[in-house]
Amino acid sequence: MNIQQLVERCLQQDRKAQKELVVQFGGYLMTICRRYIHDAHYCEDVCQNAFINVFRKLHQYDASRGALRSWMCKITIHCALEFLRSKHFKFDELDKTIEPISTGEVPLGHLYQEDLLKMLHSLNVMQRTIFNLHEIEGYAHAEIATMLNLKESTCRSHLHRAKKILSLKLQALRDEAI
Repeated sequence: MNIQQLVERCLQQDRKAQKELVVQFGGYLMTICRRYIHDAHYCEDVCQNAFINVFRKLHQYDASRGALRSWMCKITIHCALEFLRSKHFKFDELDKTIEPISTGEVPLGHLYQEDLLKMLHSLNVMQRTIFNLHEIEGYAHAEIATMLNLKESTCRSHLHRAKKILSLKLQALRDEAI
């Protein structure tokens, strides 16, 4: 069954089709949640909330505007950000002491997904969220600033800092491998 047929059956409250949608996209949405939220139990909760929202809003999905996977990704990101807000994390809190630092490319061989997730989770919530939104999801700084109620320059600073931290961690891994 193709995606459009699956969507149509889900809209008709077909439980088998809904289960198929969860099976087909669950891993992908969980991966998105894991990039934003460290705790696996919370990731499961956020992913479940994302699917609830997907099913509630499925009638709004328009295939001519993009792939179902992308649409579901946006819903999942929104759920992850709402979760972080619910945990009283204020995206507008900013450490004002940002020093200019240089980032360099660090060539590495093979990295596993878990290694990358550990590195991402070593960042603070602000840095990790902005890094994910910009570098992985492809949002522009202006969009991120609006989503998180920040100044665009604040987003750029946190992204720069996140890249520097990740660069140092990658360099350390590279040095260990030598």
